[in-house]
Amino acid sequence: MSTPIYPRQALTRMLDAIQAAELNGGAVKLFQNDFQPTDLSVIADFVEADFGGYAAITHVEFTDPAAINDLNAAQVNSDNTLDFVCDGTAPTNIIYGYWYINSTNDLVVSERFDVPQSMSLLGDSIMLVLRQTEPLGLGVAILEP
Repeated sequence: MSTPIYPRQALTRMLDAIQAAELNGGAVKLFQNDFQPTDLSVIADFVEADFGGYAAITHVEFTDPAAINDLNAAQVNSDNTLDFVCDGTAPTNIIYGYWYINSTNDLVVSERFDVPQSMSLLGDSIMLVLRQTEPLGLGVAILEP
């Protein structure tokens, strides 16, 4: 079977709709439990981080959709790098991933990091850029501090 081809205008319209309904205005939270999210995951599955200096990042906004020519896809990114920084105070956490909720507190996406991140020392950080690509799905890029 061949790969379906989506016209760029259709991909842009799909992302506009997803962005308006599910992405803009949401919040990113980190989880500290050793959990592998699935398509059946619910918010109660995640134990939110509580390391010194932690706060969920709220009111996340996304860029306008842009075509990715070589992938037959369109993409939006979180407007800013989402930066979680440890202030070095107790408690400390091992962070296994993140989850994203929309503005009505519905779970939109969750992802386990390939490598858990320690948040214990002053300046330890996790920087994320959320990226929604259609028709490929939501993903995250972890940027090195």
